[in-house]
Order: sequence, then C-alpha cells, then structure tokens
Amino acid sequence: FVSEDNELLFPLRLYAANLRAQALCELEKNYQLKSRQILGMR
Repeated sequence: FVSEDNELLFPLRLYAANLRAQALCELEKNYQLKSRQILGMR
C-alpha cells in the first residue's frame, strides 16, 4: 500500500518541484528586468 502511494505521489512531487523551479526562474527574470529598468532611469 505504501509503495503504491509513493508511486502515485512521486510524479506529483516531481511536477510540483518543476513548477516551483519555473516560478522561481520567472520571478528572477522579472526581478532582473525591473532592476535594469530602475537602473536605466537614473
């Protein structure tokens, strides 16, 4: 039962980790763009 549960949860965990990594990547890109714009304004 436990191993079956893990087999179901593992892809979900992997998917969640990928989503989190993508979100962090996007946040970092947005942050860099904004900081560049702010630096360009000065």
